[in-house]
Amino acid sequence: MERIHKIVYKKIMMYYVFMIILAIDSSQKDLSLSLKVDENIITKTYQKDGKHSEIFLEVVNEILDKNSMRVSNLSGILFNKGPASFTGTRVAASSLQAIGYSLNIPVIGISSLEVMSHVYSIDSNERMFDCAKYAYGDKYFTASFEKIEKLIQIKDTELADIEVIDTSHDKYLIINRELSKYLQKKSIPLTLNHTVLPRETNSEDLISFAEKYINLCGEFNLSDTLPDYANHEI
Repeated sequence: MERIHKIVYKKIMMYYVFMIILAIDSSQKDLSLSLKVDENIITKTYQKDGKHSEIFLEVVNEILDKNSMRVSNLSGILFNKGPASFTGTRVAASSLQAIGYSLNIPVIGISSLEVMSHVYSIDSNERMFDCAKYAYGDKYFTASFEKIEKLIQIKDTELADIEVIDTSHDKYLIINRELSKYLQKKSIPLTLNHTVLPRETNSEDLISFAEKYINLCGEFNLSDTLPDYANHEI
């Protein structure tokens, strides 16, 4: 009987280890990290104004240490692969590639525009819409989505000129707060139907997206970890 109890306990512990997921969003000015242990999610935000390379590995170790975890306990990693800041996505991708490769666990990059579309679609019945976020200068990133039974991206991510944003879209448009502020600053009006997301996306949104659309199991695959720069100039 004691041996059976030990076997059952071991299987339960293996299940819990599998459910330890680290999610990181370094695509915004603030660095967001979430650790999911079973059904519990712990999130920490660091306000570093985009200077994530200075603290990236330090804060990963910090969130693990504070929850009595080690990197070797992780069963999978999620990160915002962009399009976004070149430095932020590059630091995240290269650091997490090393961790995933050494542990042979899946490291999955999720598009920042996919995350935006997911956050919007949770409470919306809109079937087809575009998502747009500020890039740099007078540029913005955009992609088209459709939601029937599930959310799919129906048009590749593009880099476009902000000056033509109001004439370049024939679908409902979802924009992030940073782009909205930039449009107001430049006095560029939007006459097309649009919604401004009430907040920027974060690492918890990556977990929410993955729970619905990603089977986070298997081994490390380099192609899953590549950043998305959307062909913008580096």
